[in-house]
Amino acid sequence: MTHSSVTSGNMKRRHGALPEDSNSAHRALALHNYFDRVVCINLPSRDDRWQSVCEQLESADWPFRTPQRFAAIDGRICHPPAWMRNRYAECDCAWGCYQSHLRILEEALMGNVEKLLILEDDAVFAPNFCTSIAEFLAHVPNDWDHLFFGGEHILGPTVENEVVCRCRQVHRTHAHAMRGDFIRQAYQMLVSYPTINHYRRRGLDGLGQYLLRAIRRPKSLWSASQAERSAHVDHHFGAMHRTGRFNVFSPRTWLVGQAAGQSDIMQETVAEMFWQ
Repeated sequence: MTHSSVTSGNMKRRHGALPEDSNSAHRALALHNYFDRVVCINLPSRDDRWQSVCEQLESADWPFRTPQRFAAIDGRICHPPAWMRNRYAECDCAWGCYQSHLRILEEALMGNVEKLLILEDDAVFAPNFCTSIAEFLAHVPNDWDHLFFGGEHILGPTVENEVVCRCRQVHRTHAHAMRGDFIRQAYQMLVSYPTINHYRRRGLDGLGQYLLRAIRRPKSLWSASQAERSAHVDHHFGAMHRTGRFNVFSPRTWLVGQAAGQSDIMQETVAEMFWQ
Protein backbone atom coordinates (compact mmCIF):
# COMPACT_ATOMS: atom_id res chain seq x y z
CA MET A 1 0.00 0.00 0.00
CA THR A 2 1.26 3.44 -0.85
CA HIS A 3 0.44 6.63 0.98
CA SER A 4 1.09 9.14 -1.78
CA SER A 5 -2.59 10.01 -1.75
CA VAL A 6 -2.14 11.84 1.54
CA THR A 7 -0.90 14.87 -0.34
CA SER A 8 -2.81 14.38 -3.57
CA GLY A 9 -5.87 16.41 -4.52
CA ASN A 10 -9.03 15.22 -2.81
CA MET A 11 -11.13 15.76 -5.93
CA LYS A 12 -9.31 12.93 -7.71
CA ARG A 13 -9.75 10.43 -4.89
CA ARG A 14 -12.36 7.71 -4.97
CA HIS A 15 -14.81 7.69 -2.09
CA GLY A 16 -16.79 4.88 -0.60
CA ALA A 17 -16.68 1.12 -0.92
CA LEU A 18 -20.40 0.68 -0.29
CA PRO A 19 -22.95 0.43 -3.10
CA GLU A 20 -24.89 3.62 -3.72
CA ASP A 21 -27.91 1.91 -5.28
CA SER A 22 -31.32 1.91 -3.64
CA ASN A 23 -31.40 -1.85 -3.03
CA SER A 24 -31.49 -1.92 0.78
CA ALA A 25 -30.79 -5.66 0.97
CA HIS A 26 -27.68 -5.25 -1.18
CA ARG A 27 -26.50 -2.36 0.94
CA ALA A 28 -27.15 -4.22 4.19
CA LEU A 29 -25.14 -7.21 2.95
CA ALA A 30 -22.27 -4.91 1.93
CA LEU A 31 -22.24 -3.38 5.42
CA HIS A 32 -22.37 -6.79 7.08
CA ASN A 33 -19.34 -7.95 5.09
CA TYR A 34 -17.42 -4.68 5.20
CA PHE A 35 -15.09 -5.83 7.99
CA ASP A 36 -13.54 -9.28 7.89
CA ARG A 37 -13.28 -9.46 11.67
CA VAL A 38 -15.02 -7.55 14.46
CA VAL A 39 -13.86 -7.95 18.06
CA CYS A 40 -14.95 -6.41 21.35
CA ILE A 41 -12.41 -6.25 24.19
CA ASN A 42 -13.89 -7.32 27.52
CA LEU A 43 -12.34 -8.51 30.77
CA PRO A 44 -13.57 -12.04 31.64
CA SER A 45 -14.48 -10.68 35.08
CA ARG A 46 -16.80 -8.04 33.61
CA ASP A 47 -19.83 -9.98 32.40
CA ASP A 48 -21.88 -6.91 33.30
CA ARG A 49 -20.02 -4.84 30.73
CA TRP A 50 -20.41 -7.54 28.10
CA GLN A 51 -24.15 -7.66 28.70
CA SER A 52 -24.31 -3.88 28.48
CA VAL A 53 -22.45 -3.62 25.18
CA CYS A 54 -24.58 -6.42 23.69
CA GLU A 55 -27.67 -4.40 24.58
CA GLN A 56 -26.07 -1.32 23.01
CA LEU A 57 -25.36 -3.24 19.81
CA GLU A 58 -28.93 -4.46 19.60
CA SER A 59 -30.31 -0.95 20.20
CA ALA A 60 -27.99 0.46 17.53
CA ASP A 61 -29.28 -2.10 14.97
CA TRP A 62 -25.66 -3.20 14.52
CA PRO A 63 -24.99 -3.56 10.76
CA PHE A 64 -21.64 -5.42 10.77
CA ARG A 65 -20.61 -8.94 11.70
CA THR A 66 -21.41 -9.95 15.27
CA PRO A 67 -18.42 -8.94 17.43
CA GLN A 68 -16.31 -11.73 18.83
CA ARG A 69 -15.77 -11.42 22.58
CA PHE A 70 -12.04 -10.95 23.09
CA ALA A 71 -10.80 -11.82 26.57
CA ALA A 72 -8.87 -8.72 27.60
CA ILE A 73 -5.45 -9.02 29.21
CA ASP A 74 -5.73 -7.97 32.85
CA GLY A 75 -2.64 -5.94 33.70
CA ARG A 76 -3.32 -6.42 37.41
CA ILE A 77 -2.65 -10.14 36.87
CA CYS A 78 -0.20 -10.00 33.95
CA HIS A 79 1.91 -7.16 35.29
CA PRO A 80 3.99 -4.88 33.05
CA PRO A 81 7.77 -5.31 33.09
CA ALA A 82 9.73 -3.65 35.88
CA TRP A 83 10.92 -0.77 33.69
CA MET A 84 7.30 0.26 33.08
CA ARG A 85 5.75 -0.13 36.52
CA ASN A 86 4.53 2.55 38.90
CA ARG A 87 4.63 5.47 36.44
CA TYR A 88 1.02 6.43 37.14
CA ALA A 89 -1.97 4.98 38.95
CA GLU A 90 -3.53 3.30 35.90
CA CYS A 91 -0.26 1.85 34.56
CA ASP A 92 -1.16 -1.82 35.08
CA CYS A 93 -4.59 -1.46 33.47
CA ALA A 94 -3.20 0.58 30.57
CA TRP A 95 -0.62 -2.16 30.03
CA GLY A 96 -3.42 -4.73 29.82
CA CYS A 97 -5.20 -2.66 27.17
CA TYR A 98 -1.93 -2.26 25.25
CA GLN A 99 -1.31 -6.01 25.33
CA SER A 100 -4.90 -6.76 24.33
CA HIS A 101 -4.56 -4.64 21.19
CA LEU A 102 -1.19 -6.20 20.45
CA ARG A 103 -2.66 -9.70 20.61
CA ILE A 104 -5.65 -8.70 18.46
CA LEU A 105 -3.31 -7.34 15.78
CA GLU A 106 -1.17 -10.45 16.01
CA GLU A 107 -4.17 -12.72 15.50
CA ALA A 108 -5.36 -10.54 12.61
CA LEU A 109 -2.00 -10.90 10.88
CA MET A 110 -1.95 -14.65 11.45
CA GLY A 111 -5.49 -14.89 10.06
CA ASN A 112 -4.80 -12.71 6.99
CA VAL A 113 -7.50 -10.27 8.06
CA GLU A 114 -7.77 -7.36 5.63
CA LYS A 115 -10.22 -5.13 7.52
CA LEU A 116 -10.41 -5.22 11.30
CA LEU A 117 -12.88 -3.41 13.58
CA ILE A 118 -12.06 -3.15 17.30
CA LEU A 119 -14.59 -2.16 19.96
CA GLU A 120 -14.24 -1.84 23.70
CA ASP A 121 -16.99 -2.89 26.05
CA ASP A 122 -17.74 0.65 27.19
CA ALA A 123 -18.83 1.75 23.71
CA VAL A 124 -22.13 3.65 23.51
CA PHE A 125 -23.72 4.40 20.15
CA ALA A 126 -25.39 7.55 18.86
CA PRO A 127 -29.14 7.15 18.14
CA ASN A 128 -28.57 7.45 14.39
CA PHE A 129 -25.60 5.08 14.34
CA CYS A 130 -26.69 2.57 11.68
CA THR A 131 -27.74 5.16 9.10
CA SER A 132 -24.82 7.49 9.82
CA ILE A 133 -22.14 4.80 9.69
CA ALA A 134 -23.38 3.69 6.27
CA GLU A 135 -23.19 7.28 5.04
CA PHE A 136 -19.69 7.68 6.50
CA LEU A 137 -18.35 4.51 4.85
CA ALA A 138 -19.91 5.56 1.54
CA HIS A 139 -17.92 8.83 1.67
CA VAL A 140 -14.64 7.77 3.26
CA PRO A 141 -11.73 7.59 0.78
CA ASN A 142 -10.96 4.07 -0.39
CA ASP A 143 -7.30 4.34 0.61
CA TRP A 144 -8.00 4.65 4.34
CA ASP A 145 -5.60 3.07 6.83
CA HIS A 146 -7.19 3.83 10.22
CA LEU A 147 -10.80 4.79 10.95
CA PHE A 148 -12.30 6.11 14.17
CA PHE A 149 -16.05 5.91 14.76
CA GLY A 150 -15.50 7.54 18.15
CA GLY A 151 -12.50 9.12 19.84
CA GLU A 152 -10.89 12.37 20.90
CA HIS A 153 -9.12 14.70 18.48
CA ILE A 154 -5.87 15.75 20.16
CA LEU A 155 -4.90 17.79 17.10
CA GLY A 156 -7.73 19.42 15.19
CA PRO A 157 -8.82 17.49 12.08
CA THR A 158 -9.32 18.91 8.61
CA VAL A 159 -12.44 18.59 6.47
CA GLU A 160 -12.19 15.86 3.84
CA ASN A 161 -15.75 16.15 2.52
CA GLU A 162 -19.26 16.86 3.80
CA VAL A 163 -19.27 13.71 5.96
CA VAL A 164 -15.63 12.86 6.65
CA CYS A 165 -12.73 14.45 8.55
CA ARG A 166 -9.05 13.73 7.98
CA CYS A 167 -7.46 13.13 11.39
CA ARG A 168 -4.09 14.40 12.55
CA GLN A 169 -3.98 12.75 15.98
CA VAL A 170 -6.76 10.78 17.65
CA HIS A 171 -6.82 9.14 21.08
CA ARG A 172 -9.32 6.66 22.60
CA THR A 173 -9.82 3.15 21.26
CA HIS A 174 -13.46 2.35 22.01
CA ALA A 175 -14.38 2.08 18.28
CA HIS A 176 -11.68 2.07 15.61
CA ALA A 177 -10.77 0.09 12.50
CA MET A 178 -7.59 -0.77 10.61
CA ARG A 179 -6.86 -2.32 7.28
CA GLY A 180 -4.14 -3.85 5.14
CA ASP A 181 -0.54 -2.92 5.69
CA PHE A 182 -1.43 -0.53 8.51
CA ILE A 183 -2.26 -3.56 10.68
CA ARG A 184 1.26 -4.87 10.15
CA GLN A 185 2.89 -1.50 10.75
CA ALA A 186 0.85 -0.86 13.89
CA TYR A 187 1.82 -4.28 15.22
CA GLN A 188 5.50 -3.68 14.51
CA MET A 189 5.36 -0.32 16.25
CA LEU A 190 3.55 -1.63 19.33
CA VAL A 191 5.69 -4.73 19.73
CA SER A 192 8.84 -2.57 19.89
CA TYR A 193 7.47 -0.57 22.89
CA PRO A 194 9.06 2.69 21.70
CA THR A 195 8.84 6.09 23.32
CA ILE A 196 6.41 8.46 21.66
CA ASN A 197 9.36 10.39 20.24
CA HIS A 198 10.63 7.20 18.64
CA TYR A 199 7.83 7.31 16.06
CA ARG A 200 9.19 10.59 14.74
CA ARG A 201 12.68 9.15 14.51
CA ARG A 202 11.36 6.27 12.36
CA GLY A 203 11.18 8.81 9.52
CA LEU A 204 14.97 8.98 9.28
CA ASP A 205 16.77 7.60 6.22
CA GLY A 206 19.08 4.57 6.34
CA LEU A 207 22.16 6.50 7.47
CA GLY A 208 20.17 8.34 10.11
CA GLN A 209 18.79 5.06 11.45
CA TYR A 210 22.31 3.56 11.61
CA LEU A 211 23.71 6.57 13.47
CA LEU A 212 20.76 6.51 15.84
CA ARG A 213 21.35 2.85 16.67
CA ALA A 214 25.04 3.53 17.21
CA ILE A 215 24.33 6.41 19.58
CA ARG A 216 21.29 5.06 21.44
CA ARG A 217 21.20 1.42 22.52
CA PRO A 218 17.85 -0.39 22.95
CA LYS A 219 17.97 0.00 26.73
CA SER A 220 17.87 3.74 26.31
CA LEU A 221 14.54 3.68 24.47
CA TRP A 222 12.76 4.45 27.72
CA SER A 223 15.19 7.14 28.92
CA ALA A 224 13.04 10.02 27.62
CA SER A 225 10.93 12.19 29.91
CA GLN A 226 8.03 10.74 31.90
CA ALA A 227 5.57 12.36 29.49
CA GLU A 228 7.06 10.45 26.56
CA ARG A 229 6.83 7.06 28.28
CA SER A 230 3.26 5.90 27.85
CA ALA A 231 1.68 2.48 28.29
CA HIS A 232 -1.56 3.79 26.74
CA VAL A 233 -2.01 2.19 23.34
CA ASP A 234 -3.97 5.15 21.96
CA HIS A 235 -1.00 7.45 22.62
CA HIS A 236 1.07 5.23 20.34
CA PHE A 237 -1.58 5.21 17.63
CA GLY A 238 -1.76 9.00 17.94
CA ALA A 239 2.01 9.25 17.50
CA MET A 240 1.72 7.18 14.32
CA HIS A 241 -0.93 9.59 13.04
CA ARG A 242 1.33 12.57 13.68
CA THR A 243 3.96 11.22 11.30
CA GLY A 244 1.60 12.14 8.44
CA ARG A 245 2.29 8.83 6.69
CA PHE A 246 -1.16 7.34 7.12
CA ASN A 247 -4.69 8.07 5.96
CA VAL A 248 -6.73 8.41 9.13
CA PHE A 249 -10.41 9.42 8.96
CA SER A 250 -13.41 9.93 11.20
CA PRO A 251 -17.00 11.12 10.86
CA ARG A 252 -17.40 14.88 11.29
CA THR A 253 -19.67 14.04 14.24
CA TRP A 254 -18.69 11.15 16.49
CA LEU A 255 -20.98 8.14 16.24
CA VAL A 256 -19.62 6.18 19.21
CA GLY A 257 -18.84 7.45 22.69
CA GLN A 258 -17.66 5.95 25.95
CA ALA A 259 -20.38 4.91 28.38
CA ALA A 260 -20.72 6.20 31.91
CA GLY A 261 -19.61 3.86 34.69
CA GLN A 262 -16.53 2.35 36.31
CA SER A 263 -13.56 2.59 33.93
CA ASP A 264 -11.32 -0.49 33.93
CA ILE A 265 -8.39 1.63 32.75
CA MET A 266 -8.72 4.72 34.92
CA GLN A 267 -10.12 2.78 37.92
CA GLU A 268 -12.67 5.50 38.60
CA THR A 269 -16.26 6.37 37.73
CA VAL A 270 -16.54 8.41 34.54
CA ALA A 271 -19.38 10.22 32.79
CA GLU A 272 -20.60 9.38 29.28
CA MET A 273 -18.40 11.19 26.77
CA PHE A 274 -18.51 11.77 23.02
CA TRP A 275 -15.71 14.43 22.84
CA GLN A 276 -17.52 16.35 20.07
